Amino acid sequence: MRSTSLKSRFAVSLAVLAGCVVLAEILMRVGVIDNDRFGHESLVRDWEDADRTVLILGDSFLASEIRSMIRDEVADDDVAVFNTAVHGMGPYEYLDRIERAALPSEPDLVLLGVYIGNDLTNVRDRSGNRASDRVPELLRKPWYAPFLVDHVKDEMKPDTVYAFEWDRYIELGVDPALIEDAKENRINPWLLDMVEFNRNYLLDNVLVEGEANEAGWAKLEELVVAIHGRAEERGADLAMVVFPRSIQIDDSHFEFYRRLTFHLDERTIGSRVPQDRLAALCAKLDVPMLDLLPVFADREGEQLYLENDDHLNREGNRLSAREIGVFVGDVLGRD
Repeated sequence: MRSTSLKSRFAVSLAVLAGCVVLAEILMRVGVIDNDRFGHESLVRDWEDADRTVLILGDSFLASEIRSMIRDEVADDDVAVFNTAVHGMGPYEYLDRIERAALPSEPDLVLLGVYIGNDLTNVRDRSGNRASDRVPELLRKPWYAPFLVDHVKDEMKPDTVYAFEWDRYIELGVDPALIEDAKENRINPWLLDMVEFNRNYLLDNVLVEGEANEAGWAKLEELVVAIHGRAEERGADLAMVVFPRSIQIDDSHFEFYRRLTFHLDERTIGSRVPQDRLAALCAKLDVPMLDLLPVFADREGEQLYLENDDHLNREGNRLSAREIGVFVGDVLGRD
């Protein structure tokens, strides 16, 4: 009798497991559960059916929740979008992505995202920035990550990837309350790492002053030119969208950065140094550029960034996605 009962339970368990597998596959296919394989199959179908196609290169400012917002603004029956943006990436990775992107056919447009907040120092400090060297570790996810919906994956940061010397930041004068916030992942702990590496981090990227930053900027432009050349080789046009740092808009984040002990300068408010340099480069290459600085500046008084972070909040992402949608439509000549 007991043997029969065990067999029955086993059979029921197998049936339930089989049902779960079937349900999971259905949810993956319709997109309720994210899965790389089915996502790729959907991309291939959309890409092959579309009249025009867009490849996106960038970092977290074109990833996270803005990814779906951009897709809603840009993609339709005639336009397909493949967004390769990933947290922690920089210009070197953008070039690598366009060189390695495996697509059913070549894109019509490559949209390159540039973040004024760190793309310069990302290039300048490539071999010496310890935070940059640890990016691959930050990007590791558990085995079950492909089965999680997008917003869960974006918010998931396993404790195992963090190995910060918290006591060291106290010695550097960082507000202890912010150190505790970093330990609990309420603020970006990599900012603390950057405090030790370069207290001029904010000024370097926004003001672009000094010999080292000029050399870094020259390399950044060199990478943009290389990306432009690779887009041409693939038969695609290149367009650029430029995201500003909050300290270019107003002083709403100044106190937060002071508590972290970063150096600040009122000249960053309204500074257009990096945007103007990028605009000159884009004009030289005949590359259309969407500058979000004036768009954000027109919304002064509205908070478009997270409270203790320079990543965009939902409204900032929504505004950016709308502007990108109009911009891409204009570049593609879409009605």
